[in-house]
Amino acid sequence: QRMIDGSRVYVHTALGTYMQQVPGTVIGGRCSQMTQTLHFGLGKANAIDSVVVFLPDGTRNVHRDVQLERTSLLLTNGTTTGLVIDAPRLVSPAQHAIGVSSTPTLEMSTSSQVEIQVSTTPDFSANVISVSGASSTATLPQPLANGTTYYWRARYEVGPAASPWSSVWQFTVGAPQPNGTDITKPLENEVVSNKTVVSWTRASYDSWQKPTVYYDVRILRMSDRVIVDGAYNIADTMFTFDLVAGEFYVAMVRAKSDTNAVPAWSEDRSFRTYRAAPSISLESPTNGASGQPIRPRLTWHKHEWVDKGYVVQYDVSNTFATATEKVRPDSVFPIISSLKPGTTYYWRVRGDNEAGEGAWSEVWSFTTTGTSSVEEHGTSIHDGTAERFIVYDVLGRVLLIGRVQDWDRLRSTLPSLPNLMMTIASNGDVVERFLLPTP
Repeated sequence: QRMIDGSRVYVHTALGTYMQQVPGTVIGGRCSQMTQTLHFGLGKANAIDSVVVFLPDGTRNVHRDVQLERTSLLLTNGTTTGLVIDAPRLVSPAQHAIGVSSTPTLEMSTSSQVEIQVSTTPDFSANVISVSGASSTATLPQPLANGTTYYWRARYEVGPAASPWSSVWQFTVGAPQPNGTDITKPLENEVVSNKTVVSWTRASYDSWQKPTVYYDVRILRMSDRVIVDGAYNIADTMFTFDLVAGEFYVAMVRAKSDTNAVPAWSEDRSFRTYRAAPSISLESPTNGASGQPIRPRLTWHKHEWVDKGYVVQYDVSNTFATATEKVRPDSVFPIISSLKPGTTYYWRVRGDNEAGEGAWSEVWSFTTTGTSSVEEHGTSIHDGTAERFIVYDVLGRVLLIGRVQDWDRLRSTLPSLPNLMMTIASNGDVVERFLLPTP
């Protein structure tokens, strides 16, 4: 076998001559080896006249049957054999190109007949468009979809011995469009605040180039599909809408790379807002009631749309300018601090929920009994609502427990000790604590 390292190879065409040298240990350096395959770029030449090889031993071989776009095996005896067909080289549209026409011209660096495939999938498993018999350029038999990324490849057509496929390139017709997006909040049929936060998934791209994604989101009234609110060309994945309470709505979103694009909307997401809390119906004391205890229990009707509590106000003025205000989780409010005897009080209740503050109820009034049922020194506790009493000493030891109506009979059994503390309870709630007078 002859040594070929260092051989000089001349390729002659009508447009010029090109030379390369076979690398190896002769020119590649000590203890190294480089590929012995030479690649020649011949510009616009469409044929090879001859290939002349000068071997290191001075032998000159001329090869006249070398063809373009192929790998040829040049033997040292001057013959050409083992032709290997290369794949054509893709030129245009360039790899990862965007803004390509929907009727593109596909260009390859070849003058031979080629087969071209275009697909929306990189493995060419679906939506394949094929073109046969093309040469350096080719057009497709149908327009391509705007905003879609396509993949294309080519190979030489040489009977049954077709070349391998070229590398796969991709391009996008028009501006690349992101994949779809879906609503994440509210959940389907969720009941939400009228200040409704709508959120959605972040869209992604299949294309190599990934422009900024813009989103459109809109709210429709479910009953007639009328658009009542919307936000457009926003880059975030959430937006807050101020909607009407107690209404049924539909939300939808779409993603786009161009603020003027009109891609398809996502699937509907149905939800409704909380109804405004209704006006509360008062129950007791009845309106205008008199002779009420100085620690009355205020009650009203509970409502299913109230889920953030009830606000109770009572005052000696029906303007509630100096009202005492309390928040209750249920529909009962025992007034712990004693009211003034023989005084008319006004009261009202409001229910709150996620929709905000409800309307105030009607204003009712009641009048307390004319004299205090708990005497100044705390020796009488008949106020009409208390049920039980407990007496403790200064160490917290229980000295006496009984029913309120038995107090006058039982108090004589208490030891004569200073600083005795009495607790009065009503329906399990402590309504008052005070020191008993020293005997």
